[in-house]
Amino acid sequence: MRRLSDESRLSLALFGVGWGANQFTPLLVVYRTRFGLSAAMLGALFGCYALGLIPGLLAGGPLSDARGRKPVVLPFLVLSVLATGVLIAGSVWEPALAIGRVIAGLVSGVVFGAGSAWLLETSPTRNPKRAALAVTAGFCLGPLVAGLVADVLPWPTIVPYLPHLFLMGVALPGAFAARETATVRAHHQRIPPSPEVRRLFRRRIIPLAPYIFASVGVTLVVLPTRFPVLPHRVALVGLMTGITLGAGALIQRFGRRLEASGAGRAARAGLLSAVFGWALAAWTAAFPSFPAVLGTMLLMGAAYGLCLVGGMEEVGRMASDTTRGTLVGWFYAWAYVGFGAPFLVSWLGRFAGDSTVLLGGSAIALLAWSHRMWELRRGQSGRGERLQPGELRI
Repeated sequence: MRRLSDESRLSLALFGVGWGANQFTPLLVVYRTRFGLSAAMLGALFGCYALGLIPGLLAGGPLSDARGRKPVVLPFLVLSVLATGVLIAGSVWEPALAIGRVIAGLVSGVVFGAGSAWLLETSPTRNPKRAALAVTAGFCLGPLVAGLVADVLPWPTIVPYLPHLFLMGVALPGAFAARETATVRAHHQRIPPSPEVRRLFRRRIIPLAPYIFASVGVTLVVLPTRFPVLPHRVALVGLMTGITLGAGALIQRFGRRLEASGAGRAARAGLLSAVFGWALAAWTAAFPSFPAVLGTMLLMGAAYGLCLVGGMEEVGRMASDTTRGTLVGWFYAWAYVGFGAPFLVSWLGRFAGDSTVLLGGSAIALLAWSHRMWELRRGQSGRGERLQPGELRI
């Protein structure tokens, strides 16, 4: 058997962590029935993931820039197995669900930030598509398999987690064998991004990134609660997850072509998809139907995939070797702020109605897209910014 490259080994590890991060989503239907949880509580459980993830992203990337990728990432790959074990314990003890989600978020935060930088540095072309595709594929297949397994096999709060344990058992040896790529500096000193890069990040990334997972979360957590009880509901939610994230994975190739034809085009297309996706979600929440649900899934999946590609490409152009882990971590941290969207929509929906809140999300995306178009017309895409050596213009 041909020996796997480090790039393939780390892709499998990121795929496994992505699988574990999202395998929980279709099982929300099971937990709602078993524990009698409200829609807001389901949104809170979904959002607990971000409580661990954002600190992991903010700490993991900079720490790996200073101390190396391997010593930072490997312990959290092992911790991914523990997180799934805690979620299994949630079948008999409800608080374990929240604890497991926080641990899974912490794992994802470190691995998606530092691990993506590690994977990027093993690529001969330094192409960010491998990391984005590995995470997206895990996000897509994890919930799809978990939903199908929970629907057809016994013990639906235990058996759906077993594929992730097997997958991580396969991925861990390869990750441990991968070479270190970061240059560890004397005294572990971290070189922060320059003020110019920080300004670009605030202007270009922060308005974009939350729509990556906010779009996915609203589709997979909010909309399923608006339907009456249907046969094979867990499998249907898993299928919804697979279609939404599968659409996001498939459209990434198109997003990279857009970027090749002009910097920033993928991000603009992603925000425009979010505008129409959130507006259609508002209609679907009020008048649920199969065509409306399918259209929402496809548009929200497109928003997810295009914003992810566009954001990763822009971060790649901003970063140098000494700031890549930090900037990738910041990017994912802002992306995962969107995990709070399902809870926010459910909570605000009590006062204004879900459709009104979802239309508000569409309006904010329209403002972000309009700002980018305004910048484009004014020719401000990176013009006049003086970056540090090794940091490329956007």
